[in-house]
Amino acid sequence: MAWLSNVLVYTGGYLFLVFIAVCLATGLYYLAEIVEEYTRVTKKVLTWAIKISVGMNVALLVIDRLPFLCILISCAAQGAYWTLLKRFPFMELASPEFLGSVGALILNHFMWMRHFKHDDHHDDHYGRYNDGHSVQYLL
Repeated sequence: MAWLSNVLVYTGGYLFLVFIAVCLATGLYYLAEIVEEYTRVTKKVLTWAIKISVGMNVALLVIDRLPFLCILISCAAQGAYWTLLKRFPFMELASPEFLGSVGALILNHFMWMRHFKHDDHHDDHYGRYNDGHSVQYLL
């Protein structure tokens, strides 16, 4: 009879995932309706989000000393996104602003993935036991 409990667990798990997907889709649809109805407020929210993101990038540069090139590319990507707000909510997929934003997005993600894959991430975050095993401290 153990197979029945396995079937129930897997069926419940799959139903849970389906319901979560439906809830997310419904929430995104509702959010899209709000954005479409209140474009002026949406533009202000997006403008503030870009400003805050640039501020956070500068803080990461100053406080955490993350690489200047990655921060520069992130700020340039935010600048590319800001150019899209000139004609918001209208957007042309072949416009130089949109293509530049997509290119900046891809370059930004590539640079940060490269940084976190190949970098040692500040040796002061790591400690060593006597046997040489490294342990990352939680800061």
